[in-house]
Amino acid sequence: MSCRGQVVYTRIGNEPNRAKHTIMIKVWDNYRVPGRVRLMYYLIAINVLALMATMDDPGLLRAGGVVPFEWFSGQAIHAHRAPILITVIWSMFLHGGWSHVFWNMLFLLIFGRNVEAKLKAPRFFVFYISCGIAGFLAHVIANHESTSLVVGASGAISGLMGAYLVWFGDHMLRIRLGWRGTRIREFEFPVWMAILMWLMPTLLNAFLPLPGSVSQVSYISHVGGFAWGFFLAKQPIKRKSIQWDVKKGEGGSNRGPFVND
Repeated sequence: MSCRGQVVYTRIGNEPNRAKHTIMIKVWDNYRVPGRVRLMYYLIAINVLALMATMDDPGLLRAGGVVPFEWFSGQAIHAHRAPILITVIWSMFLHGGWSHVFWNMLFLLIFGRNVEAKLKAPRFFVFYISCGIAGFLAHVIANHESTSLVVGASGAISGLMGAYLVWFGDHMLRIRLGWRGTRIREFEFPVWMAILMWLMPTLLNAFLPLPGSVSQVSYISHVGGFAWGFFLAKQPIKRKSIQWDVKKGEGGSNRGPFVND
């Protein structure tokens, strides 16, 4: 199969034809699976807007984050908390800051397009939400006494990466960087290698953290979401209502700190 990438240009200034005003940045799979992609962009917009809303009203963050302690004690950490079943969905669209949302949305942009094109929007949405829930469940089970809020879309996005490894692991990830049209550099390496480079330190931080180290990242949520996405992608389920085609190549609270999922 012949796979070709496309150059994406972002131009600065009012003279688009002048190369010296050109900055080129692209990180993308070099093969685009045919199909309409729209929901992924809506998810990105919702996450960004949700962050802007919580910056104006931090109470939205404290009300919607997942708190493991509540799941087992039945007690809310404060009066203005949403029900547990709502927080597990709400938390997926909350982030701890611009850096947190930037990296999550970048990974969603890279790995979301081909997965949505393959599954189509309705199944993609169910898949995305289920992976996010799996990530939060893993965190809650591993930290059942924690009163810290956990927020973020990392579990859902990690699930996309798990499915990506199954369905599109033979694709190539292409990175193009350039400045002023004269210093273009291109790097290309297998998608499976890029995902494993992310997965290995994630597993180490989740299960073998350095003694005395304290992290504000819920690595166990990443592992839970990834494992669930990988598991679903491996299932040869074919029914009228749902179909997973696994052919390859087609394409804080006042009682604890925030935890970035």
